[in-house]
Amino acid sequence: MARVLILGEEERALALGRAVLAMGHAARIVASTPGSSSAGADAVAGAGLQIVAGDPLRLASLRGALAQVTVACWLFGEGSLNEDEALALHGDRLASFIPQLVDAGGRGLIYERASRTLGAAVGDRGEAIARELAQRNALALAVLQAPARSRGAAQEDRERAPARSAPQPAEERWPASACAALARMLSA
Repeated sequence: MARVLILGEEERALALGRAVLAMGHAARIVASTPGSSSAGADAVAGAGLQIVAGDPLRLASLRGALAQVTVACWLFGEGSLNEDEALALHGDRLASFIPQLVDAGGRGLIYERASRTLGAAVGDRGEAIARELAQRNALALAVLQAPARSRGAAQEDRERAPARSAPQPAEERWPASACAALARMLSA
């Protein structure tokens, strides 16, 4: 059984965490306010997922979260980040996190490229960092593209279209592609 560390937007981290549990692995989600009374924190605890305190903009806060992690998922590709956060999370924070993952015994990284709303240059920079450091450290790497549509736009599409004829939005397909990447990584 692998332990998967998931860092990223709460709703998608929870969806991926549940899918990881269904695959028979342990999932640990990093939250800036564990134990809070938010619906998100309650959902994480109710799903059987481990929640730990941490802030990816303050990497020292993640050291404990990396214990016994096989694969980390760096999922900051969606557009709710401000420009400074996006540049840091797809730049120097990512570049500093990967060696910490390797030092902790991690074998793989699933990196989510910045969405188009954050800018192609941010995504290109982050992907280049992830690829270079993964190659240098013999770390398995899967690069995913963040869903292109906003959550609000996808919800509007679902409400307008009949349930049977509506295509599955990218946000709903996303956990499946992340799990497929994870399965390939863990079987290697």
